[in-house]
Amino acid sequence: MDDVDSRAVAAIRGRLRALRQRRRLTLAQVQAALDGRFTISSIGAWERGDRVPSLDTIVTLARFYGVTVGYMVAGEGDGPVVRAASAEIRSAAVGLLIAARLHPDLDPSARAALTTALRAGVALSDLALDTGRPGLELARLIEDPQLRLRALHDHLDDVRDYIARLRVAVKAVTPASTLPTPRRMGHRLAGQ
Repeated sequence: MDDVDSRAVAAIRGRLRALRQRRRLTLAQVQAALDGRFTISSIGAWERGDRVPSLDTIVTLARFYGVTVGYMVAGEGDGPVVRAASAEIRSAAVGLLIAARLHPDLDPSARAALTTALRAGVALSDLALDTGRPGLELARLIEDPQLRLRALHDHLDDVRDYIARLRVAVKAVTPASTLPTPRRMGHRLAGQ
């Protein structure tokens, strides 16, 4: 393999693994979602760079992950495809989740839309903000236990990130002498 080929293989390898991990899928889940067209060992070999997927395979994987072939090969052009699909799916899920609150007979459709949105990579936190429903309440609607667990883990990560950003914002506007320290907080708690 010449230098250009090895760089292309490294790029494809990195993108395949990143796309799968971003969706928190196992190799077996990817294989199942693609109707067993590829073996787990082949998918793993492509991710490790041991083998190079054919162009047909790259097209199939790009469609599965919702990115362009250009992104898979050269890192170009994934944004609009992913954002447009996610925005439509997210919008449909939000509408059904809000409507199901008022019309319980829509609940099965709302559950299906929620599942589809989560599988498409829409964050539970985003759906919670858009619908005005707590993330934990939405999580109870997810019937697939693995998907529910993944969504809750992602939601917890989002909450932790939010808390960290909030702490930074509070420190930026509060004089250091008035910030509570763990020791001060402990004294406050002990005195209660």
